[in-house]
Order: sequence, then structure tokens, then C-alpha cells
Amino acid sequence: MSDTRVSIPFTVLTVILCVCFITDGFMEMKLTTIAGIPLTAGFLIFPITYIVNDCITELYGFRKAVFVTMLTFIVHLCVVFLLQVACWLPATGTWEGEEHFQFIFGLAPRITIASILGFICGSTANAFTMDLMKRCLEGRNFKLRAFLSTCVGEPVDAFVFFSIAFTGLLPFAEVMAMACAQAVGKIVYEACVLPVTHCVVCRLQCMERMD
Repeated sequence: MSDTRVSIPFTVLTVILCVCFITDGFMEMKLTTIAGIPLTAGFLIFPITYIVNDCITELYGFRKAVFVTMLTFIVHLCVVFLLQVACWLPATGTWEGEEHFQFIFGLAPRITIASILGFICGSTANAFTMDLMKRCLEGRNFKLRAFLSTCVGEPVDAFVFFSIAFTGLLPFAEVMAMACAQAVGKIVYEACVLPVTHCVVCRLQCMERMD
């Protein structure tokens, strides 16, 4: 595919990545437990960003993956800025939700910084590993490359994110425990959906050839 042409599959993948990343930024504010394991609610959606990142890297290369990542950050920052403007606006005396609104969206800048730095480190490690192994293996063994790149990217992302987002708010040992649990959980998550990821990549490759 020409570098100057933007295909429909590429556009769709870009939109999905942006939506999932922004949504995850708010879901990360809620702490929960799944099967007794401490996690954030973002666990349910964040692995999708790495799945999409794998698809983009596989189909369009490392440079396009970096471009989409940077675009996602710009959109996310715009959303957070607008939410902060809403926080700064004075509330009417009849509205009773101001305290809760400020509590949730007041955390957005810190969570955003943690998410962006974590995703920069993690997705870059993920995409670089994916691209490097693709060249070394001459494009073969997508499932192996996708799984191993996840094993590299997810732990990096988790430790950077939790260190920034929750240090000082929670005991450090609990922060590290959550980072470990989140990293392992996301790797298992992505391994389970790897056959679906492979099918999507194959389908998109066929669509790009037909385009």
C-alpha cells in the first residue's frame, strides 16, 4: 500500500484505537477485583488497544503504528482539556453532582499522563518487537509474534501506568501487585483472543489486496 493512500480498514482501525484508549482512560479510575485479583475496570477494554496496535503494525508497518499512537494521544489530550474546562466552570446552586464530577474528572489529567506515558513505552515496545520479529521471521508466525510482542509491551505499560497513576494514593506494594496482576491478566486476555486477531489480520490483508 502506498504511504500517501489512506484505506478504509486503516481508518477504521485508527478510530477503534482512539475510542478504546480514551474510554480506557476513564475506566482506569475505578478499582475493582476480578476473581479476587485487584484490577482497574480498564482491564476490560485496554487489551483491545494492543490487539489493534498489532493489526496496524502487521498490515501497515512500524511507522504507521507510531503515527496512529501519536494521533490517539492528541485526541485524548483534547478530550481531557475540554473536561477540565467543564470542571472550571461554576456550578449552579441547584446541581448536586459537582463534588462527584470534580472527583472523577479532576483525576483525569493524572490518569491521562500515566496512560499516555505507559502506552508510549508499552506500545512502542510492542510494535518494535512485532516489526523486528516480522523481519527476522520474514513475515511468518503471526500468532507467535503477536503473543511475544504482547509479553514485552504489556508489562512495560502496566508498571509505568500504575507507578504514575497510583503511587501516593495507594501503598506501593499494592500498586506493584496491581501492576503485576494487570500485566499477566492482559497477556492471558490477548492470548485467548489471538485466533480472532489472526482472522481479522488475514481478512484485512485480503481487503487491502482487493482495494
